[in-house]
Amino acid sequence: MWVIERFAVGIPASLWGGSFIARLGSLRIASLCAAAIAASMALASLGSSAALLAAGLCLGLAFGPETPASAALLARLVTTERRAFVFSVRQTGNQIGAVCGSLALPAIAIWLGPAWCYAAVGACALLAILLFERLKPAYAGKVIPPPKLDLRARLALVTADRRIAMLALASMPFSAMQVSLNTVFVMLGTRELGLSHIEAGMALACAQAGGLIGRLGWGFVAMRLDASRMVLIVIGLGMAFCAALLGLDGVSLGRTGQFAVAALFGLTASGWNGVFIAEIARLAPQDRIGETTGAVLTASYAGLLAAPALISILDTTASLGAAFFAMACLALCGTLALIWGSHDKAGT
Repeated sequence: MWVIERFAVGIPASLWGGSFIARLGSLRIASLCAAAIAASMALASLGSSAALLAAGLCLGLAFGPETPASAALLARLVTTERRAFVFSVRQTGNQIGAVCGSLALPAIAIWLGPAWCYAAVGACALLAILLFERLKPAYAGKVIPPPKLDLRARLALVTADRRIAMLALASMPFSAMQVSLNTVFVMLGTRELGLSHIEAGMALACAQAGGLIGRLGWGFVAMRLDASRMVLIVIGLGMAFCAALLGLDGVSLGRTGQFAVAALFGLTASGWNGVFIAEIARLAPQDRIGETTGAVLTASYAGLLAAPALISILDTTASLGAAFFAMACLALCGTLALIWGSHDKAGT
């Protein structure tokens, strides 16, 4: 439930967050996102249905603006040539945070009780606020509020350049593939690939490790070759291949093959984000990077929101394997969109 709320609230928060980034600065937005997380944890600790609903809404408010805010800040501090790698390093924070939470929070819950998990996350958020506010004077730069943008003007940031529009379109199936890998892969492994729960968990761990390596590796490759879009195309083809292979005939791969494909699946389906954000920053109007990133990410969050419903429908009517094959077809369509828009310069 929290996941659905977070993505649903994240869509408008991302779309409209760019204006607040331009007016308040990236680090102040980061502080506000951390404050929303702290508030969410406080509400969740109350335990009632209404409190949990409000906690999910707060998480959505934190989820939407944080990536556009960091993109706007890093784009100003990092040279164009190094953006792909630096943005990819930034995206590893998501993976590292997930790993740390997965290791620490169950232990805290066992030793101290579930309520202390909320307290630990909230304390980390409050510590982050102190850090962001301390860094703000040094890195905030001069904040010049831009003219207000209505909904049509915000959408024009995406549609005016076909290269950006195709990025937004491709990000929907790419995001859907990523959330499917992270949330449904273990079920696919135990139900249709012949894996035990422990083996499926190990395969998912291989995928997560591949994702962490991919976020750094793809960024480095894109930086060295100065070819972020081509790297994204290769990533799209890779995730489509892995999902189709596992969905259609994954059981025939054997344990070693399944683990290897899982690692490659994670390398692609969880490794594309940094290069993607860097490409948005490269193509966006340089005084509108935060707003453009937020507008494009609304499409990504829509993919995250739609994926569970699509997989549930296909699982009910066919199988999880068929669902992964369908996701592979969508990812291939997204990759073709990237290819189609790769040489356009003005959306003509």
